[in-house]
Amino acid sequence: MATTRPRLPPPATPPPTPPPTPPPTPPPTPPPTMARPTPPPATPPPTTRPTPPPRASATLTPTTARPTATSRRPPTASPRGTKSRRRPPPTAAPPRAAGRRLAVRQSTRQPTAASG
Repeated sequence: MATTRPRLPPPATPPPTPPPTPPPTPPPTPPPTMARPTPPPATPPPTTRPTPPPRASATLTPTTARPTATSRRPPTASPRGTKSRRRPPPTAAPPRAAGRRLAVRQSTRQPTAASG
């Protein structure tokens, strides 16, 4: 049998340091064409402040019967648009009604004036 030598510990090597990550650079924008303008970058620039989490009230509606499409719109926008389209404004009718009322008043005054 061969004589076994005592095992030596492996040489101590320092742990490999990760290379420093360069800051993210935006992709080069293509030269503008005459047909259409260049679109804005898809990713917003990094900010130092962390973005706040979305509020629960924006995603969860108190009533389940209401569809989600109406909850996303502001409540004051839809009644104004639909109300003006459904019925005409009240100022369109009075000229006819005023003429009829005037004629009715004159006809009712004449008999009373004649009888008196």
